[in-house]
Amino acid sequence: ELLQTGVQLSPEDDLGITQNEEQAYRQACDDWLGVKAEVVEESKRCPVFRNWLQGKTDAAIYWNQFFALHGGLAPSLRPPPAALIEGKQQNDKDRTRR
Repeated sequence: ELLQTGVQLSPEDDLGITQNEEQAYRQACDDWLGVKAEVVEESKRCPVFRNWLQGKTDAAIYWNQFFALHGGLAPSLRPPPAALIEGKQQNDKDRTRR
């Protein structure tokens, strides 16, 4: 629901996800789908992916089973700490192309 309404969360908001839950989700993404959890989270936000999930292909059914067992389309990763976000933005500004 949060993704559909476009609610912007602050970096301090962890959505109530514990470290153990996040680690279990990361492991499940790797075991079930063979992709990193960040890729799965990005896919959840993609309208084209959500449309594909409604299909009747074997792959769509498999992904839907995964989501049914692991929290659906709700965010399942905690946002990175604000210090890391700010540090990344600083590093991006310091980069120069040659």
